[in-house]
Amino acid sequence: MDLINLRKAFKEGATLHGFLSGGGLRVFRVELGGDLIGYGEHPHALDALAHVELWIGEKIPSSTSAYKSFYGVKFPHYLTGSSASGSSKLDSWMCQGYSVDAKYSKDDGVIVVDLKGSYSRDIKDEPKPVVISGSGVDLEEALERAFDNLD
Repeated sequence: MDLINLRKAFKEGATLHGFLSGGGLRVFRVELGGDLIGYGEHPHALDALAHVELWIGEKIPSSTSAYKSFYGVKFPHYLTGSSASGSSKLDSWMCQGYSVDAKYSKDDGVIVVDLKGSYSRDIKDEPKPVVISGSGVDLEEALERAFDNLD
């Protein structure tokens, strides 16, 4: 999966927040300057990220009517997802009710991925934010590499 639009938004200062919805969907929000510029939800985390990519690429405004034109027209309106098992390291993390935050540091040219517990689940020895550097590193790789420290 190539997240070209999300990568561009990151370099402009956008932040990514991913979490498990009450219904078990993996949800991602991308904000820039306090405005929602990307959104995705799906029973699998990587598919939800693909929805974010399309949302940003189509410059869909953040509103209820925009949501309804995206979910229910372009994609099914998912009511629930499974939280039994994950289809990737990221998905497994979110299945446990944990969240993930990511941002691009313009000053350092690195991606910072922060894996966190949630309001209802604490992580023993919560991981520190992971800084992923390298000129060819993209968000997908950064998210996967962040979990290498948990194994």
